[in-house]
Amino acid sequence: MLGPGRADLLDGIRDTGSGPVVGRHMDTRNPRAWNRVDALNRSFRQSIVAMSKGASGGGDGTRPRAFGAQRLAT
Repeated sequence: MLGPGRADLLDGIRDTGSGPVVGRHMDTRNPRAWNRVDALNRSFRQSIVAMSKGASGGGDGTRPRAFGAQRLAT
């Protein structure tokens, strides 16, 4: 189960495709945003966020995996 802060982070990643963009909206610096995403992934048996840097279109390619989308739905 996701708490409200983690759910907000995952929602934002789904909507923007960028961990750092979500971090800025949550008043968090870029390294802290990545640390939050990493902690989110480590808190489950399988990763719930796919991370890749350098995607085109303004996002960095970060997106919820299917498992992450299921966690948002519950």
